[in-house]
Amino acid sequence: MGTSQSATNFRVADRETEFNLFSRDMSDLDNKRRLIEAHGYKTINVRLLDQQPLPASPADILTEGVSLFNEERFWESHEILEQFWRTSSGQEREAIQGLILTAAAFVHHQRGEDKVCLSVLERAREKIPSTGIIPSIDFNRIRSMIDSILESKQVRPFRLRTGRA
Repeated sequence: MGTSQSATNFRVADRETEFNLFSRDMSDLDNKRRLIEAHGYKTINVRLLDQQPLPASPADILTEGVSLFNEERFWESHEILEQFWRTSSGQEREAIQGLILTAAAFVHHQRGEDKVCLSVLERAREKIPSTGIIPSIDFNRIRSMIDSILESKQVRPFRLRTGRA
């Protein structure tokens, strides 16, 4: 697979391990993916990180970000939600930033950095609204889950509930 420096930022979820794998181009990345799969591992998502995402509606971006969050793919959720955040404003922007910080906190948890996770969750808690700025997201539950984690100092990733769930 090349040099020992070709994979970094391992994040371990309940069912998956997520990491960044560095490649020269898509062909090189495909070769590495085939090698990983030849050893019995399943790849979920392979993409070049330096390519801009395709344009999508804010609703589609939010749906994808929530789905990735609920699959404990927190790094990808964070990246997708930033697309929504860049185009939002006011209270909506604050609420999305709270979701982004929550995903970022759980990335630190997946890296075994629970003290950092708790610190980032404190920042996220300040941004999470008490009312439904985005009607499809249950922000009251998110606040409650973060409060529980901060009070107990025991990090437990949770799922986001939406109006569609």
